[in-house]
Amino acid sequence: MADIADKANEQAQLILEKQIALQRGKPLDIYQNKSNRCWFCDDDVVDGRRWCDEQCRDDYEREVGNE
Repeated sequence: MADIADKANEQAQLILEKQIALQRGKPLDIYQNKSNRCWFCDDDVVDGRRWCDEQCRDDYEREVGNE
């Protein structure tokens, strides 16, 4: 399981790539998740989703919102 720093680095890289793509006029896909791992529990996900289910999404948003 990836530690918090690894997840933060992955998210920072994603944000940077999206900002570069936006500046170049490429379509912006904010839902892409190349790791195929849930951003909260690290389980497998499909179709580039960020979370494996609604519970993980809500828990992630609650945890990130408290930082």
